[in-house]
Amino acid sequence: ECLCRKPKTGMLEQATHDFSINPEGTILVGDKDTDIETGKRWGCKTFRIINDQYPETMLADYRVMDLLEVACIVKQKD
Repeated sequence: ECLCRKPKTGMLEQATHDFSINPEGTILVGDKDTDIETGKRWGCKTFRIINDQYPETMLADYRVMDLLEVACIVKQKD
């Protein structure tokens, strides 16, 4: 029951403290519901890499095919 295990946000809270990270200006990329839930709980934008291996019940802010698509979206937003 470690707070660092997704979907808990302990590891992100620690990074916020250690590196002065602002969740609102951050993204989380994942392919599982727990990844997306973690990002939403922490308050960042979420990107789901579409993967038929895991069921998709939690909606991410963006659905993408791969990391290249994530990079293109992030670059367009700048």
